Amino acid sequence: MRRWRPWLWPLAILIVGAALRLYALGDDPFWLDEAHTANFTRLPISELLSWRRPYDLGNPPGYVLLLKLWVQVSRSDLWMRAMSALAGLLTLPVVYLIGVRLFTRRAALVAMAFLAVAGYHIRFSQEARAYALVALVASGVILAVAQLMTQPDGDLADRVRGKRPWVVGDAGLGLRRPLSWTDVAWPAYTLLAGGVFLIHSTGVGLAAAANIAVAVWWLRTKPRPPRFARNWIVANLGVVAIWMLWVPGFLNQASNIVERWWVPEPTFLSVMEGGADLIAPSFGWDLPWNGQTWGAAILVIVSLLLIWIGLRGKSLTARLLVWSFLLTLPAIELAFSIRRPIFLTRTLTWVMIPLALGMALAVTRPRRVWLATVAVLVIVSLSGAIGYHSTYEKSGWDEAADLVADSAGPESLVLVQPANTIVAFNHYFDRLAVETTIYGVPARIPDRIARGPTVVDSDRAQITQIVDDYEVVWLVANRPDGSFESTLESLATDFERHRLEDLVVVRYEIGG
Repeated sequence: MRRWRPWLWPLAILIVGAALRLYALGDDPFWLDEAHTANFTRLPISELLSWRRPYDLGNPPGYVLLLKLWVQVSRSDLWMRAMSALAGLLTLPVVYLIGVRLFTRRAALVAMAFLAVAGYHIRFSQEARAYALVALVASGVILAVAQLMTQPDGDLADRVRGKRPWVVGDAGLGLRRPLSWTDVAWPAYTLLAGGVFLIHSTGVGLAAAANIAVAVWWLRTKPRPPRFARNWIVANLGVVAIWMLWVPGFLNQASNIVERWWVPEPTFLSVMEGGADLIAPSFGWDLPWNGQTWGAAILVIVSLLLIWIGLRGKSLTARLLVWSFLLTLPAIELAFSIRRPIFLTRTLTWVMIPLALGMALAVTRPRRVWLATVAVLVIVSLSGAIGYHSTYEKSGWDEAADLVADSAGPESLVLVQPANTIVAFNHYFDRLAVETTIYGVPARIPDRIARGPTVVDSDRAQITQIVDDYEVVWLVANRPDGSFESTLESLATDFERHRLEDLVVVRYEIGG
């Protein structure tokens, strides 16, 4: 019992984290991006790996390829999300190992607990998207770099154990020695830092953060570890070699992003709200930082201040790793946004790992002068998990499909607005096997979503001509356009309007 006692608390936290990530996993319908992900898994592998015509405007194929293999078991919403739930759950023990390597077991437990109840991490552990998997890979990269920086020469007492003794070197030259965790960390860093770029383009920020931390550490370390610089260069050449598998596709995607992209330009408010969401998401609750610049800014500043206090007196390695992995990716996204906005809070999900480590140090500081502030912040963070499960609702595409299917038939026309949301509607409507005609309107999206009207005169003229051939027209709108609804109302003898979360469903009886 004494031998297993140190693992009881990590196990308890893991159970809590599993419960929060598995609870009601398949209850909410897919939102638009999840539906697109599910649709992508139906594409042939050759199309997913296409360089000249990437299947997706902004994402590499790695996650979809893994999910395509995963859904061979089942295509249910719950099973598709289960891969993200598993990735989110596995991230927790890795964060614990990082904390043990850099700090203490107590700090490691608090960091693991902080991430276990983090509402934002729970959310993306329950979505069929790549963010939870990216966070898992990022935690592996951070752990590998932490091992390399804290034990660059390896630790023979901390060797990999197995049925057979692992050795490295040439036995004939008398260089046999046990395989240490540092030996494992070198290829682990190369494979993970290279592979994450194939899962999400923000993986570039992960390698950049690692190189910044290592470069500063190398310059300030005396005496410098022998052969470390050479090994680090070789490891990063391996990272670049893996990146080259998708660089042509990435460049093609980047050119498309420059031409058309829907992300709004970041403002001070949006950046502060994004940071506040990582710390304590509101999920629809009317909280002081929800939509308020000063509230979000105070929450972000207080959190950064606590991390700075927690890191005081810690090793150079610990400080470099936390700050580099915390700040590098947001800085890259904001810098690139000067040319084309790309700043999105959900792409920063793996930043929660150094955030959790830094907050854990503040909680475990021996001085109690900060206890009240830290306690409030922990409670606020926990509220994110509660708020996610109690108030957060996704688009009701399943309800919209059921509502239309109840009375739709061959004489009906279904218009889905904007056009790209037809994927989310069909994800549920196709299961109902109802024969009817479905159009996505307008066709020219998403380039106009953030910069102008979604419906223009030519769209209205085209639909006016189309609806003449149908007795009943359904409009399923994710972004309702009043003028478009007015056009349909002018052609109808009667109409019935329904509101489902952020969707509007209208049934029109067409006259004549």
